[in-house]
Amino acid sequence: LMGGAGNDVLRGDASEADVAGQFHGNDTLDGGAGDDTLIGDGGADTLMGGDGNDTLYGDGFGSNGTTSDVASQWDGIDVLMGGAGDDVLYGGGGDDMLDGGSGTNWLKGGKVNDTYILHASDTLTQRDPNTGVVTLRTTIDDTEGKNTIQIDAQADDARVTGVADGAGFGVQWAGGTAGVYIKGYDSAQNIEVQFSDGSHTSLVQLAGKTWDQVVNATTYTAHATMVGGKQDDQLGATGDGSLFNGGLGNDRLSLDGKGQTVQYSHGDGVDTLFGSGQAAVVKLQGDFKAADLRLEVDAQGQISIRLGDGDEDRMQLGISADAVKQSTLIDRFTFDDGTSVPYAELLARGVRIAGTEGSTGSADEIYGTDNDDVISAPAGNHLLLGGAADYPICGIPARRFVCYLDARPQRGGHTQFQTMPTRRTPGLRQSILRN
Repeated sequence: LMGGAGNDVLRGDASEADVAGQFHGNDTLDGGAGDDTLIGDGGADTLMGGDGNDTLYGDGFGSNGTTSDVASQWDGIDVLMGGAGDDVLYGGGGDDMLDGGSGTNWLKGGKVNDTYILHASDTLTQRDPNTGVVTLRTTIDDTEGKNTIQIDAQADDARVTGVADGAGFGVQWAGGTAGVYIKGYDSAQNIEVQFSDGSHTSLVQLAGKTWDQVVNATTYTAHATMVGGKQDDQLGATGDGSLFNGGLGNDRLSLDGKGQTVQYSHGDGVDTLFGSGQAAVVKLQGDFKAADLRLEVDAQGQISIRLGDGDEDRMQLGISADAVKQSTLIDRFTFDDGTSVPYAELLARGVRIAGTEGSTGSADEIYGTDNDDVISAPAGNHLLLGGAADYPICGIPARRFVCYLDARPQRGGHTQFQTMPTRRTPGLRQSILRN
């Protein structure tokens, strides 16, 4: 069907009230010039708005002007191309492809998994020379399905920006001259961005690495998406099933719901997890190894989870050393290969505790936890105070110390051990003390 010049209404099939869904065909509708309305109805249709301000529906519409009146089993995989002008594209059901073309466009793929094609020449931004405010002329409004945005840019040319309404993200590329507004924070976890160099990333990860803004936000709804940028952010959520991604920087994440998820990638900084929530899942993205995970307590009594070989990938837990065994904040850690490490298994590996350099005078006191501890005591005089575990282990750096059970009474419920200088005994590295 070709509309030609003028304002046309083209419909690929009569509504299902007139034609049974199985008879809806795969139609091609070309509106041509003018402000056209194109309705594909059932089948896998191709709709081309042409010049003018057009409205395209991939799968029909109902009385409200947006909801398809075609039964879902007849929804097709539609291709919608707006062309020049200010267009509105509704994909409806099926895995649709939407290309708004040039102009100020509003794109909504609808149900299932849709693909949005964006060209820098079609999605030019407008910058106010007086205020410096940048207007993004293309909007994607789609919270359903797993969606893909394809942009004609290299990965290192794209960046996420904040928007004035605080209800979504801007993505800009081509030196900031092209951009799109993605409505709704919750849609971010279901969007993948594909680049012209063949690489791809989730919108959440792109924000975490490129959004140059300090984010301080809390939400009280379930299944919310909390996304930080490249600075030190503070994010909180009380709703069950919410998603956190702090991005780069040392972020503070307040987990106050059940079954929440925390995403973490290499180089994301030292994030602090705390709150009254339960059974959170920490999703480690990248080549993390289950064997590298371990609990640690530093000389200041801060409990952290080391996630890799280096010191840069770790998380702080906002709990005291005595509460590490009773904590229910984290349920498990998951990896890209599908494996997982329960928090209980991490506890069973023991807690590593590092002391500081001792003085020649009074001994430094190093406190253990109620778990099985591995205590490292550097050179100097140290009093090691184990917790309630039966088998504390003392690390012997430089083979200079061994641990002896101190006969003095317990102090504060801690079993006392003391490091004493010994000869340099070849092969001596650890002594296991049994209460």
